[in-house]
Amino acid sequence: MLVEFSVENYRSFKERQTLSMVASNKKTGRNSNSFPMPNVKSLRLLTSAVVYGPNASGKSNLVRAMQTMRQIVLESATGMQLGSRWNIEPFRLNVDCQQKPSCFEIIFIQDNIRYQYGFSLDQELVYEEWLIAYPKGRAQTWFERNYRSEEQEYDWYFGRGLKGEKERIKGFVRSNSLFLSHAAQNNHPQLGKIFIWFSSKLKLIPSKFQGYSNFTALKFDRYTNYSDNFLKLIKGNDFGISNGIQRLFEIGGYWINALDNGEILIIDELDRSLHSEISTYLIKEFNNQTANQNNAQLIVTTHDTTFLDRDIVNQDQIWFTEKDSNNSTHLYSLLDFKIREDESLQKGYLKGRYGAVPFVSGLDS
Repeated sequence: MLVEFSVENYRSFKERQTLSMVASNKKTGRNSNSFPMPNVKSLRLLTSAVVYGPNASGKSNLVRAMQTMRQIVLESATGMQLGSRWNIEPFRLNVDCQQKPSCFEIIFIQDNIRYQYGFSLDQELVYEEWLIAYPKGRAQTWFERNYRSEEQEYDWYFGRGLKGEKERIKGFVRSNSLFLSHAAQNNHPQLGKIFIWFSSKLKLIPSKFQGYSNFTALKFDRYTNYSDNFLKLIKGNDFGISNGIQRLFEIGGYWINALDNGEILIIDELDRSLHSEISTYLIKEFNNQTANQNNAQLIVTTHDTTFLDRDIVNQDQIWFTEKDSNNSTHLYSLLDFKIREDESLQKGYLKGRYGAVPFVSGLDS
């Protein structure tokens, strides 16, 4: 379960920006489209979120930031050697940012325990790495490392809550790799579970993808009930639309898997080659408690304003990206605006009431 994701000084993100999946306490729609956060009775997590914004506003960079964090976690122990460089791009339009590391932090829940994990790094060096766990609702710092540039070495801290081997694993950590990744490679019982969350629970489909249909095809081959599930997905709500079936086949396996296994599915440009009615049906599946019994979550970027409907998503599920005068991306929620209960969200967005206007000025002339 994803609680929130934050990124700073990465591509078009200069300042720290946060996407939160915590549901609002306000009455923002007809249905809650959320589920209780484990061990925190007062909070609920959203089943889906939709991110809008004009082209080049940073929507895809948000997905790329999540994908980059996942890739670094999965590959830093085995896929990188000392001296290798990460494909990290800090904010380009500021000289100071070019000299600073990029920062990624994620809060998630695995096995009913909330974790807060993050790191800062540039192409060659990890500057910070930290993990805070909440096994009993109270924060426990399990480990932390900070780079001292003058001495060219790290200060390390291990909390009492982190059991098992630590010092031996620390010896494997390189300046461009993560302690979490090496711990998982060495079968650390606690940290291995966190690594597995990144590999098996966090799934991303970028806008430019290849070979994703192979995943669905393999599911057909291995599981006899998969064809029935996919046909049900295609038939949907009897919308009877044939265009976009190839695109649906490419992502359909991930969709079914996410709902079956309670995964977080993140898709960039959901509306690409996919009809609005199909996309709407798929979003509704995540918001439907009967279809989504394992608390799966969906995050999509899109231009399709069809989803700006209170029967599909609530106010707290709608996010926007917009660039400021410095060409830096700002990520903000529709909750930042006072919305009348009878106000059309789609019309409000298209008229520019919430910013992140999807059109270029002057086209009407």
